[in-house]
Amino acid sequence: MNLHTPADMLEENASERAFIAGLRIPFLRELLDETVKKALDPTLDLNVRSNCIETLQIILKRKGVIGAPHALAILLGFYDLIKQTGEEAETLLKLYLAHPIKEILDIMCCLANIIPQNVLERIIPVVEVDISSSHMPASFSALLLLASLGGSREKSRTMLTFARGIWLVAEKVGSGALSPLSYAFSQVLQHWLNCVHLSFIVKARSRAIIKLLLRWLQDGSDFILLPGTPWDTYILSFIGSILFSMKKRIIPLLPHLLQALLTFVGGPYTLTYKGQAVVALGVLAAASGSAFAPYTGTSMNALAPLLRESSSNTSVTRGEAHRAAVKIFKAVGATSFKPYLAALVDAVLLPQDCYQSLALFRSLVLLTHYSPELLIQIFSGDALHSLFHRVTPAVSSYMLVEDGAPIF
Repeated sequence: MNLHTPADMLEENASERAFIAGLRIPFLRELLDETVKKALDPTLDLNVRSNCIETLQIILKRKGVIGAPHALAILLGFYDLIKQTGEEAETLLKLYLAHPIKEILDIMCCLANIIPQNVLERIIPVVEVDISSSHMPASFSALLLLASLGGSREKSRTMLTFARGIWLVAEKVGSGALSPLSYAFSQVLQHWLNCVHLSFIVKARSRAIIKLLLRWLQDGSDFILLPGTPWDTYILSFIGSILFSMKKRIIPLLPHLLQALLTFVGGPYTLTYKGQAVVALGVLAAASGSAFAPYTGTSMNALAPLLRESSSNTSVTRGEAHRAAVKIFKAVGATSFKPYLAALVDAVLLPQDCYQSLALFRSLVLLTHYSPELLIQIFSGDALHSLFHRVTPAVSSYMLVEDGAPIF
């Protein structure tokens, strides 16, 4: 391997670049400058720039290679590159797909971790201006930078700005798969949601973020209604994840959140959307506890069609609906839930394959733990015999044999 100059090293293959991690820091600093220069050069071949991005990821893992001023300069360099690259969506698409968003975000997150928080906070006003810009690359670049800041230093202002940015950029990206930026946009959103720490989200402004996300989901025009677009499910999953962490502080938002989620449960959406909304509904009930009691009827009426659905293509959603009903039962108690017990039991006794029966039967056993009188309603007559007849094949397939004795 030729190590005479940094330029020579950049031409080596990926396995040889792995040795970069063991080089001395002075040499790495020299290599870093040339690597950044090539990575940010829009005139170079995309494959060369992609290799430089991979090299940067290795270099930035070494502590002491780069200081805060240098890191800030590189971070803003990437920011300007994306903001100024190509007016045409097709050009942007080629750039984003040739350089996976996740790789660029990883580098930007590493750089953000090196920069002091007070410096990062001075960037946000500039980013807010770009978020509101009518220039699509500037808006998207601002969203990308916020994603890297949010993944490294979760501060309420960063999160709130990002939540607003999601909405603004979504409107500019356009309708689903028709937009060349759809894939890149969904990658940025998924990355940011994965980076967010639940311990941070339990802040006063998290309510504002939830409202913004829900408003975007409800009023985002056809952008959110196309089947197969991934960011809707990311946001629904995100909402479900943070609801429980907020505990009782979510109660004032109950009517608004419930209305939004039930819109997805009963609306003309794909099963993926419905499933995510049903999961979030169960989490909302668990987080709200007894305060959810006044909404039990509305929720169970919305879940009823999914509980009764027996076609094979909805089996997953049906199971999620059943688990959500169990969470509602546990949250509001046997007394409030009593009018809906029969419907829940009937749903389990509907014809279905044995594996579905086993999963739902486990939930019923859990229910009887919270409501002993339910035992009489469930475990009686032909219904019990019919249920066990379907469950037995599934049980036998999960049995373990130890010393000749079956163990379930």
